[in-house]
Amino acid sequence: MSNETCEKREQGGYMKKLCIIFGLLLILLLALIPVMGIVSGRQTYKEEAVQKVAGGWASKQTIQMPTLRTKDLFEVDKNNTYLYYTLDNCEINVQTKNEFKKIGIFKIPVYTANVTAKGNFLNDINTKNSDAVLSFNVSNSRGFVAEPEFKVFNNPYKKNIDKNFEIKIPDNTKQIPFEIKFSLRGADSLNFATGANHATVNMQSDWANPGFEGSFLPSNKTITNEGFSANWSIPKIATDSSSNEEFGVSYLIPVDNYRMAERAVKYGVLFLLLTFAAFFVFEMVANIKVHPIQYLLIGSSLVIFYLLLLSLSEFCQFWLAYLCASVLTIIAIGAYAFSINKKLALIIKTVLVALYVYLYVLLNLEYLSLIFGSFGLFIIVVIIMFATRKIEWYKK
Repeated sequence: MSNETCEKREQGGYMKKLCIIFGLLLILLLALIPVMGIVSGRQTYKEEAVQKVAGGWASKQTIQMPTLRTKDLFEVDKNNTYLYYTLDNCEINVQTKNEFKKIGIFKIPVYTANVTAKGNFLNDINTKNSDAVLSFNVSNSRGFVAEPEFKVFNNPYKKNIDKNFEIKIPDNTKQIPFEIKFSLRGADSLNFATGANHATVNMQSDWANPGFEGSFLPSNKTITNEGFSANWSIPKIATDSSSNEEFGVSYLIPVDNYRMAERAVKYGVLFLLLTFAAFFVFEMVANIKVHPIQYLLIGSSLVIFYLLLLSLSEFCQFWLAYLCASVLTIIAIGAYAFSINKKLALIIKTVLVALYVYLYVLLNLEYLSLIFGSFGLFIIVVIIMFATRKIEWYKK
């Protein structure tokens, strides 16, 4: 048999091997689909746990600005309606204490907020000796710890069985000062609605990972390991007059293991591709043979890594779960590669360590992940080009 015939047969063998590897990659990528489904399913279980907590504790809360209206109806444009006093200014001071409620293996952050709202209404509706109703509202009344307390003018605080407090406004009163105190439970977030000529919110909490959300960000904020403080100062001119806008704080878990696991699975194709590329390049350079079944077993280990990561992260911190899952996977694949070739085992372990470190950095870079990932992939391609620079591809 001529050398030319041998070279063609060998070249055809490598092309056939590449096709087989490509087919195995497709099979393993299909295997990642149910893994992603498992991650989504666990997220759903957690959301159900949040709903159970909300049923027994309270869900996310939105505190509305107080209102003051006449007790009786007045005729306006041939319609009977209540008349509302203008809320000139309102200052809300909030102190929250946070804790975790456990449902099964899930820990749900909840809070108890001690709230004081004080300010002034303008007596601008020109009524005489009016009886009025001072009210406030929250999105989930189940969260009340005790009856709210009301204070109007210089009177002492008085408890009330509901959120409506009847008062009498003397004649010639220009301003109506008030204070309202109450304690409120909630979960996930605490928000406030606009509705005053000038609204101020001062908030302190022992939660160290706040997420500020809504139409307005704090004017000032301080975040430490012991908690945070934040202040909002919002004039009416800055708000949308057609609706009450909301702003506040969401209580974020520092690392959401399901979100991180979901992002990790999305990089599964990169892991499979680069690991198989390392094996194939080593086959070409060292002139050894790796059976397709061996490729399949190694790829299966890489897929199972994500299930290990997900299951471990439900019982410990994500970084520790990631470390344990990656070490177990590297040991398993490294030991299997050692049975094929000692030098191959060293190369594959080095590749996997670099890949898992690279992935962990990507998972923790929210906004810089694209540029870091792009340069990382470029460097990987350059390394492959360098490793294969002396291969005579036509002979192979």
